[in-house]
Amino acid sequence: MQRHTSLKFRVFIECNETIVVKWLLSEGSFGRSLPPTLNYKFLHREELTSCRRRVTFTLRPFFFNRKWKVIFFNPKKNAPFKLIQEKGLFASFVNLMDIRVQGNDAVEILDTIQYSLRFPWFFLNLRRKKMERFFESVLKYKHRVMINDLKIYQKYFSTHVPMKILIAGSHGMIGSQLTQLLLSFGHDVFVLERQKQLCKNSRSIYFNLETGEGSYAQLEGFDTVINLVGSPIYGRWSDQKKEKILNSRIESTRNLVRVLTGLARPPQLFISASAIGYYGNSGDLKVDETSPKGSGSFLTNLCEKWEASSALLSSRSVRAVQLRFGVVLSPAGGLLKKLLPYYRLGLGGIVGDGTYYMSWISLDDAVYAIYHTMVLKQIKGPINITAPFPIRSRGFSEELVSTLKRNLGPTLPIFLIRFLKG
Repeated sequence: MQRHTSLKFRVFIECNETIVVKWLLSEGSFGRSLPPTLNYKFLHREELTSCRRRVTFTLRPFFFNRKWKVIFFNPKKNAPFKLIQEKGLFASFVNLMDIRVQGNDAVEILDTIQYSLRFPWFFLNLRRKKMERFFESVLKYKHRVMINDLKIYQKYFSTHVPMKILIAGSHGMIGSQLTQLLLSFGHDVFVLERQKQLCKNSRSIYFNLETGEGSYAQLEGFDTVINLVGSPIYGRWSDQKKEKILNSRIESTRNLVRVLTGLARPPQLFISASAIGYYGNSGDLKVDETSPKGSGSFLTNLCEKWEASSALLSSRSVRAVQLRFGVVLSPAGGLLKKLLPYYRLGLGGIVGDGTYYMSWISLDDAVYAIYHTMVLKQIKGPINITAPFPIRSRGFSEELVSTLKRNLGPTLPIFLIRFLKG
């Protein structure tokens, strides 16, 4: 016999009801609501009606992948939003979101989760507490993202104009969240695909960044083009690896810029990724966008050539912005995803003597910063995408083990890192 469990969670949001409902009904709200720790991947999204959609995705909340298919809809005005499982992890699952107006510019959302597990009744009590903690963490994440996203939306509401946006690198850690954010704000978002067979809907445009081959006519008339393409830098830096890092950034950007420059209607704004590796190892010296390029290391030369790849756009009066990213932190990818398994096992330690600086930024703040550059038309050229204050490697390791409730592991000597990673 299956036993049903019901959990209730509340959140107060200082935002107009109309804007909250619009955000919830947007195509990107569901993707923004899922914590990166779930290791989800969208497989299919089907718009059934203007307020009803089916989403199919894989989910890995524990140690295995499962396909989950859900229906999300708003049955009628002043009725709770509903998310119902069609197929997936649970014997049954329903999430009700009841929006209650608390004044002109505030609402309270009552999130109710009703579920039953695929376990015999005598296992239920053992699993209930763990599932309650799991749902509590998922909804806390969802509510925090809702509050922050709506704050950003309201901040730029007076200048909000729906844009037609093209994103290259939409499957990456930053690109995927940026895509969902822009969709949730009501923008018309298209994505570049490297292979024709990956163009599964009208929002996918074929363009091979490595060869420059693609559907050029479909690139006409975009307000903004965002280039976030680049092979991961993590791994051993062999000659082959470094060549792949270079070509995936420099040649890809050149090929895209060359085509955009030749269009009859080029974009008004071109945003391209770069990195704070441009400044090299500056030690205790503070640097900003006016600081010169660092010494001639691999990364400084890479960033210089990468940023220069978009120079051709100036001939068409296109506003160009180069995003000099610091270390973007998220369990979804990048450095933090690589480190977490070791730190969770108690093997993560301080790198070197712990004095090395790390300029970092959270994934959400990174995508908010990108949106900021899109809205404020006076921004052009390089811009640093980092938190205001860097942290030393010792402080980073201590914060991480404190958050995970673990102890510091052995110190990692610099010579060992260089030997292992090249």
